[in-house]
Amino acid sequence: MSERREGSQGRRIQIWEEEAVSLEGDMTREEKIELTDRVLRRMRQESQCERNRIGKGNTGWRKLWRGAAAVLIVALLIPVGAYAYGRIRQYFQVSVKKEGYQVEMPIATSNEQADKVSVLENVEPVRLELGELRGYQKHKLERGDGRKYGYGYWLCRGEDFEGLVECDMIRVDQEVEKDLMIKNVAESQEIKIGKHHALYARCNDVVNSKYTVSGNIEQELYVFYDDLGYILRYYNDRDGWENGKSQRENLLDFAEKVRLETCSRDRADGSIKLSDFIKWREEEGNLSDGKMPPSGKQVYSGSEIVEWDGVEYKVLDVNVTDSVEHLMKTDGRCFCNKKKLLKCVDQNHKLITYKRETVEKGDGKNKPYEKVKETKDVQLKFVEVTLRMKNVSGNPKRQEMMQSIAFLKGDQRYEFAYDNNLYFSRPDKVLEALYGDVYTNEGYEMIYFKERAKESSYFPGNILLEDQEAGIYHIGFLADEDQIDQMYLKLPWGSAQELDKYIDIRQ
Repeated sequence: MSERREGSQGRRIQIWEEEAVSLEGDMTREEKIELTDRVLRRMRQESQCERNRIGKGNTGWRKLWRGAAAVLIVALLIPVGAYAYGRIRQYFQVSVKKEGYQVEMPIATSNEQADKVSVLENVEPVRLELGELRGYQKHKLERGDGRKYGYGYWLCRGEDFEGLVECDMIRVDQEVEKDLMIKNVAESQEIKIGKHHALYARCNDVVNSKYTVSGNIEQELYVFYDDLGYILRYYNDRDGWENGKSQRENLLDFAEKVRLETCSRDRADGSIKLSDFIKWREEEGNLSDGKMPPSGKQVYSGSEIVEWDGVEYKVLDVNVTDSVEHLMKTDGRCFCNKKKLLKCVDQNHKLITYKRETVEKGDGKNKPYEKVKETKDVQLKFVEVTLRMKNVSGNPKRQEMMQSIAFLKGDQRYEFAYDNNLYFSRPDKVLEALYGDVYTNEGYEMIYFKERAKESSYFPGNILLEDQEAGIYHIGFLADEDQIDQMYLKLPWGSAQELDKYIDIRQ
């Protein structure tokens, strides 16, 4: 390491070891200019640190700057073979290759740096400057599930997250053993953002589906700051933007306007190490692939009385029909989502037959995550369940009607029959009728409740039962014709929060 001491206080300016590496070849004029800029920036940082230590007196500052200038002159007078811009400026190199639906980005550091474990841990502190993105703010976002891997940022306007884009500051570290990769890629393109190499990638929706073709599913932009040791990853999966531009245009616009600048450590933004980023992405992938441990289930036959959170449930009857004409004549006390039902019936109020896509799963490399395997005509059915409920809690009880139907494999494990209902693609009008306002992972919401109290003001309503009082209620759902032999009534969560409870209503 080169250093210069001046004065009794032993002030010094340092040239880092990774900057003083010997390589073959001569420096061009442009490389010398770049080197000058680099050394000047380092001088300013070292001088500022020393200035903070000894105080802000002008005399000490001028002496220190003269010493720094002398070091610069020495640095530039060293024979050209002792320096090379490529190794001084570049912390890592990246290449891009695509195989099937996967894009791989191998990250490689130079041979000279490979033996210096501390080099990439001591990359210069940097700060994300939003530049021309007026009105935008940075909101720190912790990465990892229960463990602090590092930080990313939400870039947005105001508290309502207008124009939301996620940005991860990824610091290339020495511990990386796996290459950075993106799976399930539909389109990728190598581009330039300013002087920096970048990769744009758009992931697949359900391939060959005519129902899930938003075109804006997961899009990512990676910008490689190999001279600083960082990668910026911009991400967004929104379907629309208020400015009328496409998602790709907005990501590129963000990347063009944002700057990554060196700064003092106390002003630096948080980042996530590349090795931790890869681990975090793998964890996310495992969750999205349905590898979460299954929740516990307790399954009862349709003839049993099931006690759950102070209420006894008994299924009295299950009726399956093609028509919902009788629902159109219900009075105001009944809950019936006629608006959604009318989208799924013909002029005689018979439920429609629609084309349902069966989706097969892939690994994201050789096959996309989801691809249409076959399409078939399927008849919708209305399922009406007659349910007896009795309050055995010992106190008056107001009970919400929050039942749903789920589809289980009728074996001892009772796994979900359709991969958490991601197994099919359907028209939007059918999805809305089956799932209600909020899609669930396990089953379909009630679309009908005959005995709702008139004073109940919210869906799906509730009932008041005195202690030991019982009532008979009629609730309804929609299902596909080939699902009625796998139906189970799921009871609402109670205060006990025990195993999920299901009653067999298969037909």
